[in-house]
Amino acid sequence: MPNIRMLAIDLDRTLLRTDKTISPYTRAVLTRAHEQNIRIVYATARPRRTAVPITRGCPADAMIFHNGAVIDVAAHQIASAEIPCDLRDAVLRLLTQTCPDARIGLEIGDTYYVNFDPAEVAKYTVAVRSDFTDLPDMPASKLLAEHLKPAEIAAVTRALPDTLYAEQTYDGFLMIMSRRAVKSEALRTLCAHFGIPLADVAAFGDDHNDTAMLKACGMGVAVANAEDAVKAAADEVCASNDCDGVAKWIDARLLAVRTTG
Repeated sequence: MPNIRMLAIDLDRTLLRTDKTISPYTRAVLTRAHEQNIRIVYATARPRRTAVPITRGCPADAMIFHNGAVIDVAAHQIASAEIPCDLRDAVLRLLTQTCPDARIGLEIGDTYYVNFDPAEVAKYTVAVRSDFTDLPDMPASKLLAEHLKPAEIAAVTRALPDTLYAEQTYDGFLMIMSRRAVKSEALRTLCAHFGIPLADVAAFGDDHNDTAMLKACGMGVAVANAEDAVKAAADEVCASNDCDGVAKWIDARLLAVRTTG
């Protein structure tokens, strides 16, 4: 067992239960771990505006947003891997020309700009309607498109420059981001910042965007509800998100050992 000094934890379907809450038990375990000088990092595809409130009350040394496009330490951004304005606009033109019926959204400066009625996503986030001619002069953390046909997805993916990648999410979006915007690279940045080797990190996840992070760390743990490929890539599998699997693993594998040791 590595000497774990940092925990990197995905949120949705990993730390969060299906109802998007963090149980009192999990909060207590994370607090105890933090009191034992274990750094806590949340690594999520979420933006700041939804990730920060949902983790409020839990210890947090750092947060990785948008799969690694933005990194915060103590609520201050220390690094980013975003899409510059000229490339952002080129991708928008590609999407609108190739996929004329697509619903498109961009994350820019923690605001979500969409070309459809914002009320349609109000249950999940706050959005601003835009025709994309009035966007701020700022890089995009990511672009999202849905209602794409398979041929359209293939055409867009082929046309992207080498500096970007496209990934289909489990909930039906095509997500376009910088190739440097991945959780594993963001975690390397944080390890360098805190002076902690990756070998001393335990990472937890459920989806394909967590796989590289789990494999890069000293200990990669998949929740029981994770995708099969993610479980296959992990060193261990813990209980599911709805059974507080992450907290139970930390409690049994780290805190209990340190208490008895």
